[in-house]
Amino acid sequence: MRRAANIAISAIALMGISALLLTSASGCGGEPAPAMTVYYQVGQPAQTSREVLTVMSASRTSQYKKGSFLARLVTAFVTAPPGTVFIIVEVTVTNIGQDSFGISSKDFTLKDSEGHEYHSIGYSGADPYPSRKLAFSQGASGYVAFNPLATATGFEVSCVVQGSPPVLGVWQLPY
Repeated sequence: MRRAANIAISAIALMGISALLLTSASGCGGEPAPAMTVYYQVGQPAQTSREVLTVMSASRTSQYKKGSFLARLVTAFVTAPPGTVFIIVEVTVTNIGQDSFGISSKDFTLKDSEGHEYHSIGYSGADPYPSRKLAFSQGASGYVAFNPLATATGFEVSCVVQGSPPVLGVWQLPY
């Protein structure tokens, strides 16, 4: 009887620890939730003990040129669906920590002044932001695209910048 009670208590404790770990994970690769939110202007780097991430530029457009070699020869374009636009941000990241970590355009979110969130879409222009692991001192850069409503304004792009502690970096865009 006592052994069954100990097993039940251990199982309950294990479930509680598992739930606590799950609630402390963020949407960016299951890393710990950010300790704080820090606001930046475009071009201003966010730095933690693990990475330096910068939103270098942002543009608002109704179409962009495809990035494949063949598409560039025939000048093919991607056009936003009716009632929407593209917000395209250029991002750079460098691993300054000891351990490798993964990066992806899915790590970024766009939010408008009304609180609507937009997730990144597949960007088929030149130099898309890569999905890969970065080892110590490796860097990467590329473009991340979003497809919000054309009437939306007051955009912010955000990403969890991993480190000790992790920070939710939010870049205020000029649109």
